[in-house]
Amino acid sequence: MSTATNPITGRSRQSTIVPPWPLHRFTVAEYQRFIEIGAFGEDDPIELLEGWVVEKMPKTPLHDGTIDVVQALLEAVIPAGWYVRIQNSLVTADSIPEPDLAVVRGSGRDYLRRHPTASEVALVVEVADSSVARDREKRRLYARAGVPIYWIVNLEEACLEIHSEPSGELNDYRQADSLFVGSAAQVAMPDGNKYQVSVAELLPGAARD
Repeated sequence: MSTATNPITGRSRQSTIVPPWPLHRFTVAEYQRFIEIGAFGEDDPIELLEGWVVEKMPKTPLHDGTIDVVQALLEAVIPAGWYVRIQNSLVTADSIPEPDLAVVRGSGRDYLRRHPTASEVALVVEVADSSVARDREKRRLYARAGVPIYWIVNLEEACLEIHSEPSGELNDYRQADSLFVGSAAQVAMPDGNKYQVSVAELLPGAARD
């Protein structure tokens, strides 16, 4: 069987996507325990998604730069009592994703001993260049957890995908919209207030074209 080198970890891996032997799905507690004992390092490019330990996508300059842009835009509009976390863990019943951005209640001091849960999150944002399909798949785990609004900053198609009204029963969001340059997106907070952000500013690469 042929092998290939993982460009992220530098490790050799077989080309078969799914091994022919049984796989083990990790619980959130098991995964956290492996981190605690050092089996998984803080810098390992992995995350727990629906019980599976998966590799995170490599990052391009456009991806990382867009995260910085979105962070500044969100921080300019969200009210006091909330802050923006960058690529930090969020705990759900079966996953510990590390979304590109999350608007979280409180401050960093509130999460020195634990990760936030969906009930403490107003908005999750993934920036997608080569990962659009994967980030669309992630919406089911965010919907099941009850994350109220999920954005995909879609750099491939130069649009902002907005998913809202999460349904655990449907395993998805009931409402899906796509906004393009020239539109404004609303950041809806749990207190009922809404704040506007320009889609053109969220998509700096598209705005220059």
